[in-house]
Parts: sequence; C-alpha cells; structure tokens
Amino acid sequence: MATSTERKLYIKQIEQICEEGKKSVIIPSSLIDETTNDAELGRMVRDLMKKKIVDCENHVRYMKSL
Repeated sequence: MATSTERKLYIKQIEQICEEGKKSVIIPSSLIDETTNDAELGRMVRDLMKKKIVDCENHVRYMKSL
C-alpha cells in the first residue's frame, strides 16, 4: 500500500495533469465537417471544453477521496 507521502505526490501529479488538460481540447474532424454554422461550432467547442474541465475536476475529487 502506498505511503502517505507517495499518495500526496500521486495526487499532486494528478492535479498537474488535469490542470494541463484543461488548457486544450481535441475536436473531432467529423464535428467540424458536419457543422456548417460557425456560431454553432463555437458553442459545441465551448461545451466540449466545459465538459472536459468538469470531468477533470471530478476525477481529482474522486482520487482525493480514495
């Protein structure tokens, strides 16, 4: 079983990875090709980014609860 120090290090690494992950999003080319309205595409990209941020925060919270 991991020691307290190892656990803290692991949690810190997870937090850093999630913070980096929040800075970018990968958009499937099919989404870009299928969307003809730029405003709609922008909303979709924003929604993908918001979902990714929430997912990252939930993952960090989950890992801290273990």
